[in-house]
Parts: sequence; C-alpha cells; structure tokens
Amino acid sequence: MNVKAKLTVQLLANDVVVAEVDDKHLWEQVLRAISSDSNDNQSQRINLGGGAVDSNPLIDAIEPQTVKRKGIESLAQELGVSADEVIGAYSPSLDKPYIHFDHHHWESLKKNTPERGPGTVAPLSLALTILLLWAKHEKLPSISIAMGQDVMKAFGLEDKNPARTVKNCEWLQKRDGMVVLNPAIVSKAINVARAYCIQKPVETIK
Repeated sequence: MNVKAKLTVQLLANDVVVAEVDDKHLWEQVLRAISSDSNDNQSQRINLGGGAVDSNPLIDAIEPQTVKRKGIESLAQELGVSADEVIGAYSPSLDKPYIHFDHHHWESLKKNTPERGPGTVAPLSLALTILLLWAKHEKLPSISIAMGQDVMKAFGLEDKNPARTVKNCEWLQKRDGMVVLNPAIVSKAINVARAYCIQKPVETIK
C-alpha cells in the first residue's frame, strides 16, 4: 500500500514555528533551492510588465501568516496578555469574519457581567470592539455594524436592534456609516476586550 507523505514548509525563529504552509509546489521549489549549488536559484525572476524583479516564493507564500502573527502579538501587547491568549479567545484572522467568539470565554463574560444596566456588554458591542481593536493592528476594511453581525451569526447570535446597541455602548461611535472607537475612552474598550480574553470581571481590570 502506498502512503503519500504530507509535505510541509515551516518558518522557524529560534526553533519556534512562526509560519507553516502545506503546498507541494512550494516544497519542491524550496527543495530545489536547497539542493542547488548556486545562490541564484534561491530566488525567481518574475516578469512584471516589461521589468523583472527578484522574488522569494517561500516569503511570498508565508507573508499573510507572518503578518497575522505580528498583528496578534501587537494586539496582545495592547491588551496586556499573551499572543496565545488572544488566539484562544478571538481566533483573529485576515479572512471574514476576521474574529471568532470562543464559547468558554463568552460564558465567562456573561457570568462576570450583568444582564442589564451599567456594566452590560452586548454581544454586538463585544464583536465590534474586538474587530476595531484587531483592525488597529492589521489592514482590515473599515468596521461596519454588518461586520459585527457576521461575527455573531458565526456564533449563532443575532442583534435585532444593532443601531440601538451601538448607541448604548459608550466607547463605540457611528461615523460616516461605519463604527469607530471613542478616542476619549478607548481604555474602556481595551478593558472589556481584555476581560473577555482572560475571563475576568471587567471591573477588576486596571
């Protein structure tokens, strides 16, 4: 019986995997580059409308993953948590809907915040807050209410009055049809995002 091996290209930094790609053709290119006696074979010549530039196929292929990792680390630093905690809580991505709620973190937030009145954190408010913070560290489109709704739909939730939810959230503002953070109280948005991330009550976060 023939068993096909899974070919994977990994980028390591001090023995830590920072990017990984499953691509047979890329693997073959890397193998040829490693096997070659000529350094010239470690790059490709690509014709770009009359001009030719050097391009490293490995770097080109892993760039989205590398960019995402840098963004995650930057967001983690802003929240005062680890990159792994951010990944576990939000699963940040460069693809729609860009973030994903985690059931355990969401249940902890519901337990640690009141259902009504001051201190309440609506699901849509949380989705938009995290999207806006993630967008500060990665090149995402302008954040709209619909994007927050997409995050909720993926989690099985729906806000029937999203405009009112945004209006009632003190750190969110509508501007030119999009949603932005209130620059005067961004710290409150960060506190909520961090509380969800580390599964602690918001008021204990300083």
